[in-house]
Amino acid sequence: MFAATRIPILAVLIVASAGAAELFEFRNGFWQNLHHYAYQTAQQTDSRETILQPDAWRACVEFYRAQFIKKDLLFDEEMMRIKLALSNGDLKALSEPHADILRAAAQSYREGAWGMDSRRNQEWIATMRPLLTKHGAALSERLTEFYGVPWPEKPVVVDLVPYAGVNGAFTSLEPTHIVISTAEPANRGNSGFEILFHEASHGLIRPIQNMISEEGRRQNAYLPRRDLWHVFLFFTTGEIVKRELGQVYVPYGYKNGLYTGTWGAYAGALERFWIPVIDGKAEKAAAIEAIVHEVKTERPPAKK
Repeated sequence: MFAATRIPILAVLIVASAGAAELFEFRNGFWQNLHHYAYQTAQQTDSRETILQPDAWRACVEFYRAQFIKKDLLFDEEMMRIKLALSNGDLKALSEPHADILRAAAQSYREGAWGMDSRRNQEWIATMRPLLTKHGAALSERLTEFYGVPWPEKPVVVDLVPYAGVNGAFTSLEPTHIVISTAEPANRGNSGFEILFHEASHGLIRPIQNMISEEGRRQNAYLPRRDLWHVFLFFTTGEIVKRELGQVYVPYGYKNGLYTGTWGAYAGALERFWIPVIDGKAEKAAAIEAIVHEVKTERPPAKK
């Protein structure tokens, strides 16, 4: 049973997935949600738009605007420490001014957006649980077999929040720790199920990522973007999810228009050379060699 909306503000709701060997541990934590909501609000509003809000909430937004909105949720070390601390509801791990500002703003958030955010997170969990029960074990086995990396021994923690950056989700590693926005429409239903395993696959793709880098060096290849590995990740997990859910399923990358521009060229090469690998009809190394050869371009002239 889910906790009521007006839970004590220190509570962290933890829901471990049923079945599928406890692959994930879902968390609907008050402080984590408050942190990401404040970060989003500080990005989207200015002082005039918060003038009618309680003083404590205005102060929180201003604090986030001054301290955090120029810091990336994933790549900034301080933001990563904050995320990990708040996943456990640990305000003591934050700086004293930050912890104080969150405590002061807690009542405003609890009486405002928290009810909607918490319910949306709970609904997302309820949608994922039957999908995990039916498909989770087989899908995790297929992904770990293909990527060549075992699933983490402990369930992967997934924090559910109203905002998770411009991409709607992000993952840190060692250990794999996922943050997903349940307010993002693209993260709902079967697409949300794929995103859950896409984010988990960030902890599995390192061997293939290394193969791509090594092949690029071997060919002295110039790539217009350095994130070919991320297209591999979207494409591979999407195709494996498609094989589990059924051929009518449209993978996230296609459904949400990711394969345009340079990524479109990358995906085209993957369609030709990587699908046979996924289907067990070709070897990874030969396919990566062919893909890198196809997508590399002329190195631009050095700037004078």
